[in-house]
Amino acid sequence: MRVRWEMVVGGLLWLVHGYLRFLTPHGTDVVWREGLGYSQVVRVDLFVLYNLTGVAALLLTSGGTLRALSSLRTVRRGLVRAARIVALLAVLFSLGAAAGLVLLFDPLTTAGLDLGEPLLGVSLFLTGLAVVTDRDESGHPRWLGPLLIGMGALGLATLPLRPAIYAIGLVPLGAGTVAFALFGAGWIVLGIGLRAIGTTAAHPTPPSA
Repeated sequence: MRVRWEMVVGGLLWLVHGYLRFLTPHGTDVVWREGLGYSQVVRVDLFVLYNLTGVAALLLTSGGTLRALSSLRTVRRGLVRAARIVALLAVLFSLGAAAGLVLLFDPLTTAGLDLGEPLLGVSLFLTGLAVVTDRDESGHPRWLGPLLIGMGALGLATLPLRPAIYAIGLVPLGAGTVAFALFGAGWIVLGIGLRAIGTTAAHPTPPSA
């Protein structure tokens, strides 16, 4: 299998997104407006810069996950079907985030990213479970299942991460940057590693009796 370049590029974008979104190195892009009940964009250029990387990363990696799942050889087809459905939802949320970016409407972009990221994590976690419970029946390398489960856990951790940082201040901003750096690194490893895996078999191995 060739390198999954959408995963590699998406991983690099997750790295950049974590740095830009949490550390906001060029200043503030949105400000909470009590009267409106949501954050309003105050710097269009920064809003696009900080969020475009995340929107593109979510779209590339969720789309790449769908492609990989369509050819994944595993006896656990039920788990793979569930992972595919959740990955499709992540794609839809990435499109919603993109719409918010075009409309310069922060709630839509933030909701798309905040929900799309953990959904992608669920998809990865289910895929990892499908791989590790195969008991080597499908010939996957030992590192694939644990990597997918670890990445899935990181993706799920993004759901409470933003509230913990911004709403209750329990987590420092740097923690968000580190979490997305690890998430992005995982995608790079996965995208490159998949070229050595025979996941493109035309027919999955039938379940054992």
